[in-house]
Amino acid sequence: MKTHRSRGVITIAGLAILAMLGGCATWSGKAPAKDTMAVAAATSATAPVAATAGGSVASAEPAPPEATDTSPVVTFQPAIRPPIPPESLWVCLRRGFSLPDGNEHRVQVQLAWYRNHPGYMLRTATRAQPYLYYIVQQLKKRDMPLDLALLPIVESAYDPFAYSNGRAAGLWQFIPSTGRLYGLHQNWWYDGRRDVISSTNAALDYLKALHKQFGSWLLALAAYNSGAGTIEYAMAYNRRHHRPTDFWHLNLPAQTRAYVPRLLAVRDIVENADKYAITLPAVANAPYLAQIKLNGQIDLAVAANMIGISLKQMYLLNPGYNRWATPPDDSVTLLMPLENKDAFLNKLDDMKKKIEVQWVGHRIRSGESLGVIADRYHTTIAQLKRRNGLHNNLIRAGHILMVPSPSKHYTRYVLSETMRVARTQNRAHGARKHVIHVQNGDTFWGLARLYHVSVADLAKWNGMAPHDTLHVGQKLVIWQSGNRTLGARNTRKSSYPVSALRRIRYVVHRGDSLSSISDHFNVSLHKLARWNELSMSSILHPGQRLTLFVDVRNQF
Repeated sequence: MKTHRSRGVITIAGLAILAMLGGCATWSGKAPAKDTMAVAAATSATAPVAATAGGSVASAEPAPPEATDTSPVVTFQPAIRPPIPPESLWVCLRRGFSLPDGNEHRVQVQLAWYRNHPGYMLRTATRAQPYLYYIVQQLKKRDMPLDLALLPIVESAYDPFAYSNGRAAGLWQFIPSTGRLYGLHQNWWYDGRRDVISSTNAALDYLKALHKQFGSWLLALAAYNSGAGTIEYAMAYNRRHHRPTDFWHLNLPAQTRAYVPRLLAVRDIVENADKYAITLPAVANAPYLAQIKLNGQIDLAVAANMIGISLKQMYLLNPGYNRWATPPDDSVTLLMPLENKDAFLNKLDDMKKKIEVQWVGHRIRSGESLGVIADRYHTTIAQLKRRNGLHNNLIRAGHILMVPSPSKHYTRYVLSETMRVARTQNRAHGARKHVIHVQNGDTFWGLARLYHVSVADLAKWNGMAPHDTLHVGQKLVIWQSGNRTLGARNTRKSSYPVSALRRIRYVVHRGDSLSSISDHFNVSLHKLARWNELSMSSILHPGQRLTLFVDVRNQF
């Protein structure tokens, strides 16, 4: 519910401490000192590569996901060797495991992978430390198997900033549409799919609904991965052929066939960590997080300083916030370590104006637009219009426009979306980097063909998924290996001063065919079909839009 506030004033709307201690033994003591050497050794290990233990099944299955290498591992507890102390949250988890035993061959294949990569579990479990207690308590509240607290290991490697090429984001890897269906708001300022609290509750609600639909947790998990429709179709097929309809007998996509066994393998690793000589970090069976609700737009750097944590930790606990500040004009929630809560509240009365985003005057220059100014100050046109009482986008040179002013340079907000994308684009993937800006009508497919790179690579270089929407003016990087030149910069006549290749949009008319269009524009039939993801025998329909890349020198 949106609240309103007076300018420059912040009030506490409420305080909720995530302390649900029922069920498992609690621990009020302090954690031992950090074993930094053990964690450093684990976090410096390379990302896992798929193992082939167990035959052809493994070779066809993807390796477990690893967090992005830009996501830091923050150690909140020390890494220790098993057996885990009795006050550990891992002990609580083991008592709540209730999914079936994993004796099936596919589980053993996945188990072999984890046993051969012991550092992987340490890295992922270390990332889980600040979130795990809350997730366990939410599972207990819903009377769900505690095995499901390990699902983010399979989904995202417990990286809150994980993003897949299928556009799934966050610990629980929601795609945009499913996220919206479960109330996870997504906008320029905020992505609820990465919000630890919101996404956890949405994921558990979704899983519980799937369990109600299928009556089996294994089928619910399979549906979480591939969609309820996929599972229903496979079950209907088996019924028609008088076959069992449990998970193990369904003909499912390869990824889903590996997905459920992978979770059972992780559960087996956690349950028998000492048997497999797997290191798990110590996680106390006690609340780690506190929620503080505030009114108004908050500068995250100022809030981090008041709480007494680094800005990097601030983003790791509040990964839903995309920018340097929380969304404007809303009641917002900040997560912080429970031990820092009282100190923060004590400072809040004295610093309630300082924590709020500060606004300064900007004198509009000739040629500037609201869009240019919004980009410069890392805000949105809508917020500038709202703050300055503008009813349209018209502004005049010489007038003063109020703009937000971060307390630190924007590059210091290291895990904001802007800086995460910048780091991804600066990571070398070739000998030379080229920068382009998206033009009207550009698509990943068209740009990939234009520059002779794959769609997957182009998306990866820019921290995106192949089906993400491109925006006019957006900066993209293209990496070039060796002495190879980019396709769009290369022509048959190397002495030609400019590129003669142009992208055009063609609307199909009655009687058109791929062959007639390729002849008309003097392009190859094979390329025309490839540019538009068609086969060379595809039938065209009037009004259908095609993309072509033509050499203007050959159009005569």
